[in-house]
Amino acid sequence: MRETKKYIIGVDVGGTSVRIGRISSDQKTEKLIKVPLTQAMPDGKPDSLVGFIADYCEKLTVSAVAVGLPGTLDRECEKVLNTPNIPGLKNTELKKLIERRVNAPVFLENDSVMLLSGDMYRLGLNIKGIYLGCYIGTGLGSAFIIDGKVPKGKNGINELGHVPVYGKTDRCTCGNLGCVENYVSGRYLQSIRAKKYPDTKIQDIFTVMKNTSEYNDYIDILAMVLAAAVNLLDPNTIILGGGVTEMKDFPKEALFHRISCHSMKPVPADTLNILYSPRTKDAGVFGAALYAKQMLKCR
Repeated sequence: MRETKKYIIGVDVGGTSVRIGRISSDQKTEKLIKVPLTQAMPDGKPDSLVGFIADYCEKLTVSAVAVGLPGTLDRECEKVLNTPNIPGLKNTELKKLIERRVNAPVFLENDSVMLLSGDMYRLGLNIKGIYLGCYIGTGLGSAFIIDGKVPKGKNGINELGHVPVYGKTDRCTCGNLGCVENYVSGRYLQSIRAKKYPDTKIQDIFTVMKNTSEYNDYIDILAMVLAAAVNLLDPNTIILGGGVTEMKDFPKEALFHRISCHSMKPVPADTLNILYSPRTKDAGVFGAALYAKQMLKCR
């Protein structure tokens, strides 16, 4: 029997796992589910992900479905152009595929946009101004929101994670060489652990790395790309989040110091404001649902 209460369904597709949940009109997340990406997409094909979402929506009255994706979408946010860590979604008209299975409007966006939307709401930030979100997980995602809107360039691209680092030539999953994501992401930390600290749990990697060259390089590379964004956009606030920032001994103070060092003086260095995402299990799902709610109002 179908429930009569209306829900917005939020979906957070990550490089290693998928979260899905339903958000009611009182902004509460219900029935949150987290599964490995290999369970949501066992054959690596988009139809299996669509089926996973459709199965969750069955017997619910759905007012909208919002999906956050770790990759690049077209300017209209209808087609997935590239998801380096999920190759099966590349060049997929995912919006249409989901709409065929779910009788509700479907909204796609980069997952960092969804996360930033949710974080701004939960941190009580004024919608007016420029906000930069940087989320470090399997890769490095980013988003800008200006006066409550997501700015769209010619192709809708916004990828701090794929800014090239001078002197670096490692091939990135996106196909380019030397992307900053190669040197600050969870994937990079896993490679360091495997090479130098094989007996260390990944959650303790910053603790054992402290004061090593890898540790200092990690901080400086991340700080430089964030400082470049600060100098270019002069944001009201930077919000940092993602699983890597929640790891033990993540270098928050050292990172703030290095971003400030690389920022223009006296401003924006003296007015630098960095916040961290609230620690919640539903961040991407909640942010996706909030984004969908905002989009429905614009219709």
